[in-house]
Amino acid sequence: MVKARDGQEAVEYAHKDKPDLIIIDVTMPKMNGFEATKELRSKLETAVIPIILLTGRQDKESELRGFDAGADDYVTKPFDADNLLARIKMLLRRKER
Repeated sequence: MVKARDGQEAVEYAHKDKPDLIIIDVTMPKMNGFEATKELRSKLETAVIPIILLTGRQDKESELRGFDAGADDYVTKPFDADNLLARIKMLLRRKER
């Protein structure tokens, strides 16, 4: 597991390490989660990595903006750990196909 301090660093790590899945917050310095997701989706080497936006933003507009950016899932805080784990497993199974 790798933790990034901001959205730009998250994108850099993803390009370098090619993780199996990315969980990213919407509210981050330098590059927010929407921008980072769009950037990751725009590059062939990171376009297929599952992305979960995990955020405190509970409004419908933000959720729709996240999906429009290319997120595979949108989870709001506070979150249920079992539910998040189930979503992670589902995305990883889908990626294996």
